Order: sequence, then structure tokens, then C-alpha cells
Amino acid sequence: MTKTFLHVDINSYFATILQQENPLLRGKPVGVVKDAGRTVLIATSKEAKQYGVGTGSYVADGQKRCPTLAVLPAEFDRYLAATKQLYQIFNQVAPTVQIYSLDEAFIDISDCRRYLYPDTEQLARHIKQLIRTSLGDWV
Repeated sequence: MTKTFLHVDINSYFATILQQENPLLRGKPVGVVKDAGRTVLIATSKEAKQYGVGTGSYVADGQKRCPTLAVLPAEFDRYLAATKQLYQIFNQVAPTVQIYSLDEAFIDISDCRRYLYPDTEQLARHIKQLIRTSLGDWV
């Protein structure tokens, strides 16, 4: 039997989680540094990326490109808590989940497709809805 996997990747994860938790950051360019005072961005929001500010950019360069860039320290406890919620969701959907990183996983949907969701897009929408219900509508 051919296996079918669904790849789940939360875009701009560290920045997105911070935007979810603080509505004032939503829709605004956000850069995340490992610790306060650090000079390299470890993550940026999709809004920051529109200004050419990406992961690995120096904070000073990012602020030149985007003067409204909000630079925040990473909150790894929050990311880990959100990741645990994601994995619980994935395991509700399918018993075989391969973890790739904090924000990425490969879900073996072979049996789901056969018995529950013959339409892969319908299953993907269902997972997206579960994520929004659990983590929030900005994720």
C-alpha cells in the first residue's frame, strides 16, 4: 500500500505565536531575537518579510528596511507549549506522526484517507480548523 503524508508547517512560527498572544502585533512587522540585546533575528513575521527582513538579518539592517519593526525576545516556553498542542492535534488525526521541528511535522494520513477523509484537502482544512480552535485564529 502506498503511504500518503501530509506536511504541516506553521509559517513564521516564533513571530506568529507572539502575534497570536498579543493582538496589537497582528498584521505588523515582527522580528524575534534569541535574547534581549541580541543582534540577529531568529525569526520574522510575514509582514516583516514583505520589507525584505528575514531570518538571519541583523536587527539594525531590519530596522533600516522597516522602521516599524517590533523586535522581541524569543519566548521558548510559549513555543514549546504551542508545539505540544500541535502534536496533540496531529495525534488526534492520525496515529503516525513524524516530528521534523517545533513547527513542522509529517502526518501519515494513509488510513485517514481510506476511512475518514478521502479528500486530502478536506482533511487539511479540518486540521487547520483544529489548530485555529486550539491555538487561535492567527496561527
